[in-house]
Amino acid sequence: MALIFDCVPTIKAYKVFEEEEAESRRVGWAASNALTSPVISRRNNFHNKSMSLIRNRGCTNSSSSARVQLKNLSGNSPEPFAEHLTYLEQNQMDKITSSEICEEVMGKERGKVALNNVSHYLCWSSRLSELVASQIVSCQKLSDRVEMIEFFLDAALSCCRLGNLNSCMALTAGLSTPCVQRLSKTWDRIEDTKIKVLQHICDPQGNFSNYRVILKMFEAEGNTPVLIPIFSIFLKDCYFRLKPCMNPGDLAADQQLKCWKELTGPIADFDHWRSKRIQFTKRERLITYMSSYQALNETELFDHSFSIQNPTNSFEKSQRRLFRSLKNERSTG
Repeated sequence: MALIFDCVPTIKAYKVFEEEEAESRRVGWAASNALTSPVISRRNNFHNKSMSLIRNRGCTNSSSSARVQLKNLSGNSPEPFAEHLTYLEQNQMDKITSSEICEEVMGKERGKVALNNVSHYLCWSSRLSELVASQIVSCQKLSDRVEMIEFFLDAALSCCRLGNLNSCMALTAGLSTPCVQRLSKTWDRIEDTKIKVLQHICDPQGNFSNYRVILKMFEAEGNTPVLIPIFSIFLKDCYFRLKPCMNPGDLAADQQLKCWKELTGPIADFDHWRSKRIQFTKRERLITYMSSYQALNETELFDHSFSIQNPTNSFEKSQRRLFRSLKNERSTG
């Protein structure tokens, strides 16, 4: 009996092989007849169907593999993704010293290039926004795009609940990029409460007053596991605190000392914020994936976006012509 049951998979596999071989012969016969047919329309129809099938397979496999990989590595949940973003943010913060913050602020006034650790952290935020946009526009299926957008919406809100406001800002910026926002047919399938909440948090009006209220509330209550400010706004605040000290001749000694003392406040806060540590289960493969992911550039983002949904106005049509010309120049160059 055991021998009979052992043979069953082999028999099934042989039947599947026979069916696939028969199907292959049928398709080959149809292709041969269509390609050699004297009727031109028949040849063209077969070619169009074949090319459509190839394009659909290619797009679906490449887009879904990236989407599935990110979600699978996150355990199909935005919370682990948000926790790993927070972990990576803290690693970036640990590399920045207090002296680097002062030098960066002073260098900005003097037109110097940003320091490595500071520039790496700023680039990390930009790259995260590009990752979000790339993941979304790489999904050719409407259902996949809806699922991907909802995943990032939940991840951004999870980051906010953790106290990671920098990643929350970067994810919201990625969701708000023009190449993603123009996909109206996709956004029509998504309930808009979450994106409105995120855009309210990151609203630049009133010198980011909404964000500042939330930051002070989190700091006062101390209920969040960590507290990571929006780093670009933090640097901007430090810059305006130190700016009066840039021209020592215009200020008395006591006023200069006051400026430097005012700068010690946010730097001390920064040191305190990064002393907190998030407790989570580390997934090395997810960290590697996020660190090595190659985001699409602006031309590629809009190229994917326009392939999903055609331009709806004259401005978008001119944009598509511009990006196509840039793409052709790069390919010929």
